[in-house]
Amino acid sequence: MLSLAAILLASLLHPAQDSQSPEEGIELTRDINSAELTRCMGNMVGFRNIRVTCVVGPDGVPEQCQVVSTNPTVLRYRSRFECMGRAMRITMPDGSSAAGRRFSFRLQGRSG
Repeated sequence: MLSLAAILLASLLHPAQDSQSPEEGIELTRDINSAELTRCMGNMVGFRNIRVTCVVGPDGVPEQCQVVSTNPTVLRYRSRFECMGRAMRITMPDGSSAAGRRFSFRLQGRSG
């Protein structure tokens, strides 16, 4: 039986091709901290296709995350979406550091 965290992770983040370094078109690898992601999400439901851009920090944790939206409802929860972005560790496909690379991804929420 799948855990709630596994189901949540599957529904929250689009496939890895969204985690791209735009300047080089490289697919980055991400390791998701499910406990942190769940904490950031709280009881939010019903959001979809929320684009977030970040820069990979020296330790692989995303920094300078920003929600890319003009929707006032989305922007009201900006800090939560940005928190979700920081619930990952990003590396290059070969496991080496991706520090300094800008990337983007999309968040999907569970339905009510």
